[in-house]
Amino acid sequence: MQIRAYWCDQVFSDSKKFPYGFSRSGVFSLAESEVLESKGCLFRALMDGKVFDPTAEDLAFVQAMNAGVYSFNKDTRIWSKYLFHQRRLISISGGWISNDNEHDLDSELVDIDEVSATEPKWEVSETGGNDDFLKAG
Repeated sequence: MQIRAYWCDQVFSDSKKFPYGFSRSGVFSLAESEVLESKGCLFRALMDGKVFDPTAEDLAFVQAMNAGVYSFNKDTRIWSKYLFHQRRLISISGGWISNDNEHDLDSELVDIDEVSATEPKWEVSETGGNDDFLKAG
């Protein structure tokens, strides 16, 4: 546990999900990225319970985030936006998730950053005429 001033002096960044910074990600406005960079460490420490002397505003922030009231103030709105965009999930199959017992939600969803970026192999149709187009193989 650290005092509040320690967390306020830290600059927040997420180089894994936002490698070029929050302002260049296209997700956050300049004002939102400035708030994240200046208060992000404090927000994370508050949510983890690592702040020794939180203010009344800090406690209201934690209470609003835990209650799911993300429009409580601009800080909760920005932090919830960060949390939403830092956890992007995609489905591998692109279809419905099966209700079978052998498949669960975690096996069908993967982190988008873990998917390798492979290009599809393109081939030209040999049927001729108007069917000469590129199709993924």
